Amino acid sequence: MKFLIKNIKLILLIIFISNFFTLNKLISQELIINQNLSFGTFAPSISTTNVIVYPNGSRSIVGNAIPLGLFNYSPAIFTYTSKKGKSKDIVHIIYEHNILIINNSYSMSVKLGPSNKHDDRYRTEPNTATEIKLGGILTIKSINQNPSGTYVGTFFITIIQE
Repeated sequence: MKFLIKNIKLILLIIFISNFFTLNKLISQELIINQNLSFGTFAPSISTTNVIVYPNGSRSIVGNAIPLGLFNYSPAIFTYTSKKGKSKDIVHIIYEHNILIINNSYSMSVKLGPSNKHDDRYRTEPNTATEIKLGGILTIKSINQNPSGTYVGTFFITIIQE
């Protein structure tokens, strides 16, 4: 039996940061991409499989695909820092929930989320880094519909600071 290998990485991102004005002063923000969302490498099966990467860094496979490699998967990780301000803020992250990743003319669907905060709201303090982790669910169809290859995609995140 010949195993076909798939390497799935969701390459991050184009990021938008949205600011609200406080006392007519723009609050400075910084968002750093520390790690891309990656579903890892596996041998697909003849039936549909879901690969789930959780914000805590674990992975589960629901279906018959066989995972290859021990730790070649990861959640997306960002570091958010508010550079100015005098009090704690609440930050919301907004992201597309359903996206496609592609390999030539083939595609797979990814459902983004959850983040490490289930309501996607983070309490931040000025000049203190806040870590944001985002997982996802990859749906792989049969081996004929999703042949071997590297599938990549991009998603957008918006950060809104209250």
